[in-house]
Amino acid sequence: METHKTGGAAAALVGWWWRSGEALACGVLLLAAGAVGLAAMLGMLDAWSRTAALGSGALAVGVVLLPRLPALLDTPRRRVAVLVGSLGLLWLVGTMLPAAPTAASPAPELPASAIAPRAPLAQDAGSITFVAPPRISPALFAQLLQHGVGGGTSPAAPHADDLYNIIVSYGLDPAVALAFFAQESQFCTTGLCAQYGMNNWGMTRAARVSQRVIGSIYTYNGSFVQYASWQDGVRDWCELILYGYVNKGLDTVAKVIPIYAPAADGNQPEIYIQQVHRRVAAWQGIDPETWNNNPSRYRKYPDLESGLMIETFRASGLEYYPTWAFHQFVMNEAKAGRPLGSPLGKAERIEINGQLYMVQPFALDTVYTPLASVESQTNWSDVRRMNSLLIGGGQ
Repeated sequence: METHKTGGAAAALVGWWWRSGEALACGVLLLAAGAVGLAAMLGMLDAWSRTAALGSGALAVGVVLLPRLPALLDTPRRRVAVLVGSLGLLWLVGTMLPAAPTAASPAPELPASAIAPRAPLAQDAGSITFVAPPRISPALFAQLLQHGVGGGTSPAAPHADDLYNIIVSYGLDPAVALAFFAQESQFCTTGLCAQYGMNNWGMTRAARVSQRVIGSIYTYNGSFVQYASWQDGVRDWCELILYGYVNKGLDTVAKVIPIYAPAADGNQPEIYIQQVHRRVAAWQGIDPETWNNNPSRYRKYPDLESGLMIETFRASGLEYYPTWAFHQFVMNEAKAGRPLGSPLGKAERIEINGQLYMVQPFALDTVYTPLASVESQTNWSDVRRMNSLLIGGGQ
């Protein structure tokens, strides 16, 4: 009798499953998938959370379909196809799965005017790590953004405290993050970042979370991402560094920069690395030339021309960017025996009779480029000298 009751209950359960249970489970899974999709669209899920949600959903779908598998896999060909497909899916997930996020390092309790305790500057064969206790305080971080590089206030300055806390929440050092920001766009006071209000901390070309992006800026040198806010831009940069580099073993500035800013794109990685090291050291109050106990007290450059040009710009309080059209023109003119001298100020836009120009003054001449009506379509190889304009009488 007991066996009969048990068999009857099992049969009733099976009958309920085929009549209503399977449909109800499918509805629940559909609602869950919609909730995950909505959360992803609102930027509430990072890459790891999205992957975990998708994996859990796939497992639940497999459980729901389990009773149907014998009928679905009734031929050898179908079974082999499922096995091969499963192996391929496991391999794909294994190669693309982002590393799990690490626990956030809490921000230190510091007085507003205090300098954060120094973390060791020299690590891992002469470079500094991204993951480290803050090497500068929130107050100094905000002060640097306010004063900018060369005197211009960064548009990110009003959000300094928030940005500092975001960087620290990922376990990254705000000083290294700030050095990248300075190197890429002079705290967004120059170049595309300033012209288009891109909120792009590291001048990145792609986003980790697409919902943070409001557009892209296209140039002759490729496209760059425009973020909805500085907070979104900083989060995306932190996730790129942490999940794209650090969690893959590329944990120092010297390891990351040759990939982050490769020479193939017109960058000079060795100079980039030196600039990041120098800035972090200087902000800590350390002599930049003595990091890593280096006995040499001289800056090192890949060639004499680059070193002299960088030092010339540095003496004027400006940065030299070898990929910028004006700076390439200055170097080429100097090599041709037509030097322009030291820069007297940074590049600015001016308007003459409805035509926009980018202009930069130097000690011996001024260079300019006519800007296209759609500025991203400007021919930046068309750089001209004011002396040629005065002699030729044209624009």
